[in-house]
Amino acid sequence: MFTLRATNTGPVKAESVVVTDRLPASATVLSVQVSQGSYAFLSNSIICKFGDLPLGAEATAMILTAMARGVRLGWLDRSYAPGFVMSLVLKDVRLALAEAESAGAPMPSVNVVRDRLITGIARGYGDLDWTALGLVAAEEAGLNVTPLVALN
Repeated sequence: MFTLRATNTGPVKAESVVVTDRLPASATVLSVQVSQGSYAFLSNSIICKFGDLPLGAEATAMILTAMARGVRLGWLDRSYAPGFVMSLVLKDVRLALAEAESAGAPMPSVNVVRDRLITGIARGYGDLDWTALGLVAAEEAGLNVTPLVALN
């Protein structure tokens, strides 16, 4: 399950708010609950039409999905097979942090993610899927977790 969240941080009412999220081709939507407005499906996308959001208001959509049988999730099966590799995630996280800084928006939790990605890359996980962050967390907890793919 995941949640889409739209928040109006101002300075005025947001009108006709629409949020679109593209789902993986292997995902099947089981249920959707929106806090206001409506939703629709188009191809592999869910479109949430939240309508107007007054200043300070928030609208959410809770989406429950199931993955097709045989889909590999790196953190679940410990494969960490490259999908979105850590080094590319780090590049995108750095871009997001730069945009946030220029907007004056602190993002302390994203700084933590950036630091964990740097740690993972330093430990030789840069070519693994970003879900290999689980390896970093396990190692820092003193656990011995071995990925099921060969590391360079």
